[in-house]
Amino acid sequence: MPVTAIPFRSPPPYELPPHVVESLRQLDAPAAAVQVLELLRQLDAADAQLVAFGRDELEPGPALGDHEGLTQALEQLRSPGPSTDFLRQAIAQGGPLLMMGELEAAEPAPFPPAFAGYLLGGAERANVGFLYVFPLMDAQGAAHGALALHRTLTAGPLNHDQPAIAQALVTELAARAAANT
Repeated sequence: MPVTAIPFRSPPPYELPPHVVESLRQLDAPAAAVQVLELLRQLDAADAQLVAFGRDELEPGPALGDHEGLTQALEQLRSPGPSTDFLRQAIAQGGPLLMMGELEAAEPAPFPPAFAGYLLGGAERANVGFLYVFPLMDAQGAAHGALALHRTLTAGPLNHDQPAIAQALVTELAARAAANT
């Protein structure tokens, strides 16, 4: 099955501890994104994560993961086109997407080449695993970027409270991104 984007019905946001909310609200969007990525890493929510800010023109934000391709992938997000479609799809839809399926090196991918290289891991074909893309939507429904969480096939999908916690953190990050525009 080729890579497919499936609308992901995220549960209602988890109620974050007040000190976490207060901490995020004191930061600008890039600093809040770093903190959000770190919190998600501590929850074992993703093997790799990246954030991009903006709507029409995406600007790279922070990334977290032990993969060289993430930094390169963020730089490649500066160029609109097919390589940013996976983020733009979630933004256009106005809701989270779950991307799954087989990625082939010889086929065009909806990812920046460096991110596709990370997903392929040197193989000609690989299962994407579980790639969640959350648009950063403010309270008025305007998009201010996207957060992508990648989990390998062996890590499995988000589980238990992870989707609700991720949604709560995305909501706070979206408010920070909206405040910076």
